[in-house]
Amino acid sequence: MKRKLFYLLPHRWYILILLLCANQVIAQTTIKGKVTDKKGEALIGATVALKNTAIGTVTDINGNFALNSPKTMTEKSILSFSYIGYQTKEITHSGNKFLNIMLEEESQVLNDVVVTALGIKREERGLGYATQTVDGDMVSGTMPANWSSALNGKVAGLSVVSPGGPLGSSRISLRGDVSLNQNGNNALVVVDGVPMSSPMTNPGVAYGAGSSSELSVDYGNGFSDINPEDIESVQVLKGASATALYGTRAANGVIMVTTKTGSKAKKGIGITFNTGISIDNVMQWPDYQYEFGQGLPSNVGKAGTEYAGQLYYSYGAAPDGNSSTSGTSSAYGARFDANKKFYQYDPVLQGRAETATPWVAYKNNRKDLFQTGYTLTNSVAITGNTDKGSVRASITHTKNEWILPNTGFQRIVASVSGQQQVSRLLRINYKASYTNRQIDNTPALGYNSNSISYFLIFQNPNVNLDWLRPMWRTGQENVKQLQPYSTFIGNPFVILYESENPSEKHSVVSSLSATLQLSRKFDLMVRSGLQLSADQREQHRPVSDVVYGNGFFKKQNVFDYELNSDALLTYHDSFENGLHINASVGGNLMKQHYDMLSAEVKGLITPGVYKLANGASSL
Repeated sequence: MKRKLFYLLPHRWYILILLLCANQVIAQTTIKGKVTDKKGEALIGATVALKNTAIGTVTDINGNFALNSPKTMTEKSILSFSYIGYQTKEITHSGNKFLNIMLEEESQVLNDVVVTALGIKREERGLGYATQTVDGDMVSGTMPANWSSALNGKVAGLSVVSPGGPLGSSRISLRGDVSLNQNGNNALVVVDGVPMSSPMTNPGVAYGAGSSSELSVDYGNGFSDINPEDIESVQVLKGASATALYGTRAANGVIMVTTKTGSKAKKGIGITFNTGISIDNVMQWPDYQYEFGQGLPSNVGKAGTEYAGQLYYSYGAAPDGNSSTSGTSSAYGARFDANKKFYQYDPVLQGRAETATPWVAYKNNRKDLFQTGYTLTNSVAITGNTDKGSVRASITHTKNEWILPNTGFQRIVASVSGQQQVSRLLRINYKASYTNRQIDNTPALGYNSNSISYFLIFQNPNVNLDWLRPMWRTGQENVKQLQPYSTFIGNPFVILYESENPSEKHSVVSSLSATLQLSRKFDLMVRSGLQLSADQREQHRPVSDVVYGNGFFKKQNVFDYELNSDALLTYHDSFENGLHINASVGGNLMKQHYDMLSAEVKGLITPGVYKLANGASSL
């Protein structure tokens, strides 16, 4: 919950601290049910939400739903059921695990004003298509690192695929997947009339296992540059007639984001402080097996040895003459038994132990690679509101430590927006937002040697994760990474702390519009909007990398912008018979520019120094 606080009396200071522990509730219960109309017909895409929380879902094609809710729900917890054109229904949670919910059609006349394509405001009852609005407090209230994640469960038919990293690209889909191209299913996001260019993954690759394979690095898209604290409302346009003015870019729907201007603030000067923290933990793990250890069914002991004819294990050749079984990533070997003793890896010797040790499983040898993450957000906003206009200025600092060590980001967003009635006939609106985002290390995606996912797949249950923490072989620091079990799999701590993908991005989103009343029936609006970003990226691969054994360094400078200019002439009139006419004609001029400068070197003269001048050869 957030509150707006104003300095209306001297010496009265208020600080609101929000402690939001998102994603930390592990114990959950599932509430199931069905939502229908009064005829018993299923309502597809109805929204089911736990009131005053970010927990929600939508019904399927049969009207059924399954809502994962905390076990901390009480008899006072309220479930909300809503669907466009129907009255919202709220019920108190009674403990029933299956609910039959019937919604009645909305009978009252709605006069809500909504923002449609090109920022045109219309009464909702006058539209020929359905829209849905999400209040800004519902977006920022969960303190998400990426605002789009907060839309899940709040809009019928909307699906948000969250990024795999702390600030990666989100995919927002309104009409389902219609294209095999990952960028062909995204809805168009428009911020204060400025379309956001938002491909899922910006250009850039990190090299992984295999002589020619490349591994994507998700540097995020334009969605992540929007500050949740600045959002006033989110309007969802789905129909073809609703999105036609944006052309083919809006084929998958439009997400209209309206930012705050201070117009809803109280008269005078107001100051708002917000502090929030969210905690992230890995909530669910695959069902890993810890019954059998590393090895193959064919690994049986030689005749005359202790384990003759039985499954056995040996890290390297055993003193009793049995051959090594540690060269496989499979775990079909001997069953774990503390009474059995095998020759295993010794982290001190960094080789085979001199004595046999108990054959046991290490059940946290994947989980211990992760940590508790958090996102801390501090913001301050100043508003001024008079009869002639309003202004709002804000600055927000966000610090994130992700669930993987040495990943996360820092982000500073400064914005100013306002509106001014210059004269009886002229009104001006202006908005500008600057974002500086620094990422120490963007985790690589996919299945490859420089991906943590690759290590998790091939980690064996008899391997203690602590054995790999030294990263380097003794006496060969920064030259030879520690890979006791396979040279095809990178050391996970080398991946996290040495194979880094740092970046720094500067972005600006701004718009300026003027509306002139030409006569009682004609208005002219002209507007110009700019989205601009400059991104500096690097990719580090240490000496002894799985592919680039001599090291690798790549540097990219990416600059892009999109400029949109609009002119819109509107005719509006009303007649005595109740007929209202609104007709608009206009045009749009769009200019896009993309420029990338890239340089890379293969082989590092001095290990650990990532500079182009330190390259043995350039690519």
